[in-house]
Amino acid sequence: MANILFKNVYKSFENKDILKDLSFEVNSGECFTIVGPSGCGKTVVLRLIAGFEVPDKGSISISDNIVASTNPKIFIQPENRKAGVVFQDYAVWPHKTVMGNVIYPLEIQKIEKNEAKRRAQKSIDMVNLTGLEDRLPYQLSGGQQQRVALSRALVADNNVLLLDEPLTNLDANLREEMRFEIKDIQRKTNNTIIYVTHDQEVALAISDRIAVMDNKGNFRKIGTPIEVYKNPIDPFVFKFLGLANFIHLKMKDDKLIIFENDKDFPYQLNKEIKGKDKFLAAIRPMDVDISKTESEKSIEGKIERTSLLGAIIDYKINIDENISVRSQIQTEEAHQNGYIFKEGENCFITFNDIIFYENDDEIEKEIF
Repeated sequence: MANILFKNVYKSFENKDILKDLSFEVNSGECFTIVGPSGCGKTVVLRLIAGFEVPDKGSISISDNIVASTNPKIFIQPENRKAGVVFQDYAVWPHKTVMGNVIYPLEIQKIEKNEAKRRAQKSIDMVNLTGLEDRLPYQLSGGQQQRVALSRALVADNNVLLLDEPLTNLDANLREEMRFEIKDIQRKTNNTIIYVTHDQEVALAISDRIAVMDNKGNFRKIGTPIEVYKNPIDPFVFKFLGLANFIHLKMKDDKLIIFENDKDFPYQLNKEIKGKDKFLAAIRPMDVDISKTESEKSIEGKIERTSLLGAIIDYKINIDENISVRSQIQTEEAHQNGYIFKEGENCFITFNDIIFYENDDEIEKEIF
């Protein structure tokens, strides 16, 4: 097992700051996932840990040993960091069999032949490729090729596994299967895993902790999946970790009203936000109830779009000319309770769970 520590790390490319004073720690044996928009610096973090990039300033430690530092100047070569890397494009050698791909790192290390084969077979068994040792990559599915890449990263007895969007090129069913495979591998090996992705579902499913990275290379929030999902620190984190509805609000005569049309918003602030008169109400689609009857806290709307997504029905509802929200209801529940609506039909919506945030121009630019 290995812990990983970043201390005040800076990194820039072509005079553009990618990471600025980044500090965080990954605990030994945990799966730590970094999520964020494309180009925010997630992969740069991974490359710095692997030794493919050098920090401009700061230090990086693995297993309490400094592997990169600018003061004092230290740089441990990638092959000596005991960190395996898996990329999104598999990067398996097309002319080598499954066994040939997996055993190759051990051959480079000049491990004795029988010992190398034993370790390679153990690694192949661990990723459920037993019986496919003699197949070439073109004879394997995408998921099987990704398992070969994982097995190759594990075979060298690495303490750290760095995964850079490894499931991106797989279809939906394989992605779901492989994310559980990765979690199983972590349990078997007790390796420290750093997983980089923009896929929120994968991050929530496999992680012990998640770090949400913004476009400036900062970690906005670090916590367990449930902490980050249920208590997002700001609108950026709320939006990035799932489907989001935002309603612009303002205060008038001690009441919340909808910013665009001055209609009452029949809810109260659930936390104190001092000195602000502009707010955002953030609501998940699953927390938007839809009905044919009006209630004390309902808002009238009209169904703009109905989409059947298998187990879920997704409604887009207009509550004003320029304001719409999405509601997601279990298909079976909708049929049982008469929540089936046609496009153009009037309805009433209520919100079960609302998080209120202050709003300003900077937030507007970031999430809209």
